[in-house]
Amino acid sequence: NIDLKSLNDQLNATPVDVSAYFKLHNSLISNKQKVEALTNSNISYKEENSKLDILISKLQEFIKLVNYEQLIKDDEELSKIKDKMIPLEREIDSLEKSIKGYTHKLKLLEDIPCGNQFTNCKFIKDAFLSKTEMAVDEGSLLCNKDTYSSISDNFDRIDAEVSEKRNKIAKATIKKNETLNKILNIKLDIEKNNLQIEKCIKLISDLETKLKSYEETIYN
Repeated sequence: NIDLKSLNDQLNATPVDVSAYFKLHNSLISNKQKVEALTNSNISYKEENSKLDILISKLQEFIKLVNYEQLIKDDEELSKIKDKMIPLEREIDSLEKSIKGYTHKLKLLEDIPCGNQFTNCKFIKDAFLSKTEMAVDEGSLLCNKDTYSSISDNFDRIDAEVSEKRNKIAKATIKKNETLNKILNIKLDIEKNNLQIEKCIKLISDLETKLKSYEETIYN
């Protein structure tokens, strides 16, 4: 280690470019600091990569443990339930239309002054028949709605469970891909840092050689 003040005095007494010497000396310090900073950066990167590797392992294990066969069975079950719901929906719609028609006929009967006095009147007989048939259809409608409600609730329950599973798988897959990209980018950054370190080390070697040459000139 050379005392800079003593070295400066020597340089002033020798035909050496003083500014060039100190420029080389500062460049040497700067490159050594750069190597240290890049090395520390790589250490941090490697620590982060280790954590990300653990996360990747957990995500892959979660995805691996997913029961895809059960998901397929659940989809098939949903399809079967939907096949039951469609004809019920049509039947309910048909019954509601029929009841609406019966209601209209009975409304017309209410507007007739003779009411039910003429039992042989086709219109009156048809209206009373509508009243009976409407009661039957209302009972069928209520029964079909109860059945549909039960089937629909079961469909919604299974669909919610399947959706939740698929959402978890999707999120895990997205997270895994994002993490893999982070790992790749970190590896690229480490490689870039290593190239910079190599350049700096070579430059440091060249600077030390030049500085040594200057010092030999000063002290000889």
